[in-house]
Amino acid sequence: MAKFANQLLKLGNIYAAARSGESEEVANQVGKEMDAANAKMNKVISKIAIYFDINTSYVKNKLKLLCLPFFHRNWNRRLVQGEGTAQKAPPRADLNAPDLYIPLMSLLTAVLFLSYIGGISTTATFHFSSLYRTLLMFLWSFDEPTQSG
Repeated sequence: MAKFANQLLKLGNIYAAARSGESEEVANQVGKEMDAANAKMNKVISKIAIYFDINTSYVKNKLKLLCLPFFHRNWNRRLVQGEGTAQKAPPRADLNAPDLYIPLMSLLTAVLFLSYIGGISTTATFHFSSLYRTLLMFLWSFDEPTQSG
């Protein structure tokens, strides 16, 4: 929220500078700052995007693995040849790779289901969904570090 407020302040400064005639300098400065912020955001998104690089067959096979883990024999990560070095394969190509899609979808499903159950009960209040969401995010934050491979 604070970043959004800062961006609004900067846009307000650009508008004020445009009205006073010094718009080009301020616009260039704010543009450079926004480009730097976007570059940081792109780095973060590119690091997280690997964990969402999946397809439908991966989800189907991963759900089978989660339901029937005793039929799975090879638990080693698959390596792919990169530029001169072997790198771990993305989740789309390796069933043993950690992903965030299935945990996130299960979290959202649990929040929606618990909110629906709370909504049809006679004692429902608005706080049910936020309580469930907070509780499940708290539990997920402890589970995810154990999933890293």
